[in-house]
Amino acid sequence: MKIRQFCIRYFRPVSLAVSLMFYLMFAVADGPVWCKDSYSYATMGLTREPFYPLYLAFFRRIFGEQAQLYGQPVYLFPAILGQSILWAFAAWSVGILLYEEYGSRNPGGKAVAAGWTGILLQFAVPLLNRFAAIRGSMYSECIMTESLAMPLYVLLGVQMYRWVRRHRRRDLVLIAVSTFLLISIRKQMAIGLLLFLCISCLYDVLRKNSRNMKRFLYSILLAGLVVLMAKGFDYTYNYLLRGVWMEHTGNSKAELCTLIFSADENDAALFDTYGTPDEKAMFEEIMSKAKAQQLLIGNVPEKAGWVTLAEHYADSYDVIGFDVAQPVIREYITSHYDLDEIHQELKLDEISSEIVRVLWHQDKKDLLRVYGANLIKGFVCSDARVMPVLNEIGILIYVIFLMLYAAMVRRKQAQLCLFSEIAFGGILINTVVVGALIFPQPRYMTYGMGLFYAALILMMERLRKKDAA
Repeated sequence: MKIRQFCIRYFRPVSLAVSLMFYLMFAVADGPVWCKDSYSYATMGLTREPFYPLYLAFFRRIFGEQAQLYGQPVYLFPAILGQSILWAFAAWSVGILLYEEYGSRNPGGKAVAAGWTGILLQFAVPLLNRFAAIRGSMYSECIMTESLAMPLYVLLGVQMYRWVRRHRRRDLVLIAVSTFLLISIRKQMAIGLLLFLCISCLYDVLRKNSRNMKRFLYSILLAGLVVLMAKGFDYTYNYLLRGVWMEHTGNSKAELCTLIFSADENDAALFDTYGTPDEKAMFEEIMSKAKAQQLLIGNVPEKAGWVTLAEHYADSYDVIGFDVAQPVIREYITSHYDLDEIHQELKLDEISSEIVRVLWHQDKKDLLRVYGANLIKGFVCSDARVMPVLNEIGILIYVIFLMLYAAMVRRKQAQLCLFSEIAFGGILINTVVVGALIFPQPRYMTYGMGLFYAALILMMERLRKKDAA
């Protein structure tokens, strides 16, 4: 049998084997990678969503944590093997999707080429993070939520594509499971549910040839059910673990850090109208300490570019939250309340939420400046990296992508249009959400990078083919 025929006939098992070997090879070579946030997941910290701590607890229960492997508790190694297998399956699923869809019109070698394009571009994302970004590790081997959230997001993209094309109940169930898991892993991943609703709206409401209001209603009901289930899971997890009916804490931190960064000392007057004297005193102390450490937008020159502003915000974000705002609020709680550790954290959330509510009345000019800089940075991080050589190139790639997409729409390439909408729509929604809540960085932004470049390359190939004809 010729090599070409072998590759075509056995694409599915060969591509799965290659995917598994790729991710497991790095897992075995490097072992588990302990990161800054790993401790809070391993110890089931109050601020963490439930699924990933439970995932680690599952392996800890089976394998124990006394023995050491790779200099880490032994249970972490099978945990990263599970993560690596999930990454391999996600990459393979993209390849199979493109193989099947491309093969419907181009059976044989071109279908195989499309499949490998999808798989290899999924490989490229973690390789870039490991080598080009000098991270030194793959997300699949790290003890962090992205190790599960990234491949699940890719699988969600595949499931959404299949749902729109075929409307099988099985795909809708898989979408529900994936979005539930994503939200239970990391609340940012509600973007998956938003993307599903947007795609559903586009095809079930806006497009006449596929309009189905009943199906769109089902999508809305499904989204509501997923949110309720995720909330219930969070509350139940904390109740069984801590004996308190509560969700994970820290939900106001993102807004608090951003609104303090964009505030100025004159905003203390807002508390005379909307807050309390105690909240005003805490705000003034927070602002005094933040100003002394040059953590505020006022420390950025007004004519500074988006890169300078976005980087200053990113550098200030955690310092404002963990080193300035929370210690001030904790000190107030300790001096005014007699609470155990859990209820201290709940009180911290309560007071933070009240300060946030007041600060939303500030002048929005600087807040919009921060958001605008974050949006640009988020888009660049999603298809490239923030650095002088790549900033303009990253934006140019989006222009090329949208021009190619317009050409596909004109030529009625429905399959490629849908794949491109899922890829770009995910980046758009993620950038809008992350830019509003936290500072964009690669591990928050590269969820859909592989899908995006796969869509870009396939659109270019389809355009080239048509032009050649």
